[in-house]
This record gives sequence, C-alpha cells and structure tokens, in this order.
Amino acid sequence: MSSGDSNVGRVRVRSNVTSSENAWHLVPGDALAKYRPELLKDPNRPTPRQREEHLYYVPCSRCDRLFHKFMLEGCNQCPDGPSKQQLADARTSFEQARQAVERVRASDCLAKEDRP
Repeated sequence: MSSGDSNVGRVRVRSNVTSSENAWHLVPGDALAKYRPELLKDPNRPTPRQREEHLYYVPCSRCDRLFHKFMLEGCNQCPDGPSKQQLADARTSFEQARQAVERVRASDCLAKEDRP
C-alpha cells in the first residue's frame, strides 16, 4: 500500500456470516481456534490468513508477548524477531495511526462544542 493510497486508515470488515455450515475456510483464524481448533492442525489446510489471525493471539514461546507487541518493540530474546527496518516501519505505521486517531478525537470534541 503506497502512502498515497486512499484506503489507508479505513476500517475493513470481514464477514463472519455464511450460508454454508461447512465453509470453515471463511471463519477468522481466532474464531477457528476457539470453535474448531483441529482445523488448524495437519492434515487440514487453514488459509494463510487464518494462520496469521490465529497466531496474532498466541504469545511467543520465548518472550511470552503477543505478535503486535513483538513487532512494535522488537525482542532481544527471540532470534526470529523483526529486523531493524521492520521495527522502523511498524513504529512509523503505529505513529501514523495514533495521529489519525487523535485527529478524529479532536474533530469529535470540536463538533460536540459546536452543538447547542
């Protein structure tokens, strides 16, 4: 996604609703882990996205931190930690998101002040 992409910061929704009771490939990985954990194990084939969604909530076996903290803060204990460039990119994205939230909050406060 380029910095000029109009989708930056937009909320994206992935539906958890399907008309097929066997469409487990459409279920987010964190929900799959809760309701059908066997589908995340071999010989089953969860989608790459389901694996990522599931692992987002699984603590690291070495440092016991969640993925988003690990990627934002780095880790001296974990040999597979993020590179310096990945850390810099994650911190930049985090700061941009934080600033966007602050702008929305500020505009909400101004809008409330303008009400009679």
